[in-house]
Amino acid sequence: MTIDIEKIKPYPAITLLSILGTISPGYLWIFIYNRQLFLSLDFIKLTTLALGITVPSLIFMIATSLAETRRGHKIRKLKNEESEDDKNEIFVYSHNVYFASVWTTVSIGASILTGYFFEFNTVLGVLVYILSILIATIASFANVMYKDFQIRRLEKKADNTSKEIKKDKK
Repeated sequence: MTIDIEKIKPYPAITLLSILGTISPGYLWIFIYNRQLFLSLDFIKLTTLALGITVPSLIFMIATSLAETRRGHKIRKLKNEESEDDKNEIFVYSHNVYFASVWTTVSIGASILTGYFFEFNTVLGVLVYILSILIATIASFANVMYKDFQIRRLEKKADNTSKEIKKDKK
């Protein structure tokens, strides 16, 4: 069976990758830190637990991703560099979810790798997971603050330009 890659639309592909990127790290985390629980739970309970591990950080990452995207859109609008992708809300939101699922996977992946290689217990695994989420959040927050600075600078520049035009007209 062959799959024609060109026929795959970007939104379903991004959605599928986001779902897999959200659920699979939870499965791995449970397997690494509590193998007996992983083997004893049925599929529905295991999936629920895996989602319970990864979804809170995913929601947080989506929120920071949306904050970054909105500021980036405003910067492009102020610079008159708006693209067609900026106007397509489905495109913007699907990419935010994809970005957030990638960061969630990286965050929980750090915990999984340290648990696998260093044989940490569950408490240390949770601490590594929280630490990696904090690092990703601080990086996102710094990016948001930088974009806020750019917006203020561009708005001030636009204000000064409009004041100069009004003076020239008088």
